Amino acid sequence: FMSQKKWKYTDEDGLKTSIFEEFSKKAKQFLWNDNKPTELAVIPMVHGTSKKVALSICSTGFVAISALDSGWYGKGIYFTSSTKYATPYFALQKQPVIIIAYILSGNIYPVTEHPNKEHSLVGSAIIPGFNAHYVLTSSGGFPIENREKQYYDELVIEYGSQCLPAFILEFDRNQISDMLLDYNRQVHYVLNV
Repeated sequence: FMSQKKWKYTDEDGLKTSIFEEFSKKAKQFLWNDNKPTELAVIPMVHGTSKKVALSICSTGFVAISALDSGWYGKGIYFTSSTKYATPYFALQKQPVIIIAYILSGNIYPVTEHPNKEHSLVGSAIIPGFNAHYVLTSSGGFPIENREKQYYDELVIEYGSQCLPAFILEFDRNQISDMLLDYNRQVHYVLNV
């Protein structure tokens, strides 16, 4: 069940396979994942938010943000491996932070579905038979359409039990304006809590 890859039947251009391989490569970067199948890999990822929310998450766990945001790549809790990509989600907060969490994604579905096109995953649950959605994105947050050289990633998990918050990194708001200028990206919806 865990290694189910039914997406291979609809992967005419091989892009889903490339996305899955990129996730597997990312997992194998960490020595603790040696000799483990990708579905059992534990990967550190970041989640940008405010200090108040981060402290709450560390006390009581993640709550699926889907109650507040339908999510471009499905309902769930969103992470990325890039602090730069997460910047718009934390930089404008009163007390900006990122949470570094260890994620057990389980069986991932490699996302190629564009949020503004037919067969979008916007607001949908994690696809049955999978435990997470994983997408490689352009700097604008949209799925890559070919094997682009520069990309970012998003991992959507369904349950807070799939992650363990490990660290909170707090940023000085006065010092992050350069980060925003360096990575000028608009986010469709940012929570300011």
